[in-house]
Amino acid sequence: MSRLMNRQRGKGFALIELLVVIAIITILAAIAIPGFLGIQNRARKGAVLRAASASESELQAWLHSALKGRADGTGVQGQLYEVDTDGDGVIQSDFDMNNSALGQLLFLNNGLCSQYVNTKQTAQREMSPWGTTPGYLWQFGAPVPGKITCSNAAGGGFIRLFAQDSSGQAIYSKDLYAD
Repeated sequence: MSRLMNRQRGKGFALIELLVVIAIITILAAIAIPGFLGIQNRARKGAVLRAASASESELQAWLHSALKGRADGTGVQGQLYEVDTDGDGVIQSDFDMNNSALGQLLFLNNGLCSQYVNTKQTAQREMSPWGTTPGYLWQFGAPVPGKITCSNAAGGGFIRLFAQDSSGQAIYSKDLYAD
């Protein structure tokens, strides 16, 4: 009889063995989860930085064209179509704004930026990478956490790009001027 009881005791795991395994898994999870979350946050910030940096040359072209149109709204320079203002990848006189129309937007507070942001939202539909910040990645006006903000003062000759992470910490800031 004692032989049979010893054989049954040898099967399965002891309670202490199960507790040790659970403790090891808990320790590994406590180490891995914060690292994983940190990598996700760095990836989100990197996506926003790449999007903001990639738009710099395009926004400078918009500003340059607007300044040409503002300087001479009736001449040849004012009637040129130099930037893709509808975001379809092609500059066409039927759909895009000419330099004169862009120049008129410079007289409005955030006028040029509002047109640029509307084009980005319509054509590319980039969304904020942070789940706590709903909506599109781009906006104009005052900065909002988790978004890239484009702003320009009425009559000003520069555009300010500013981006914040979801906690409101600044991660990108650049003033763009026409060459």
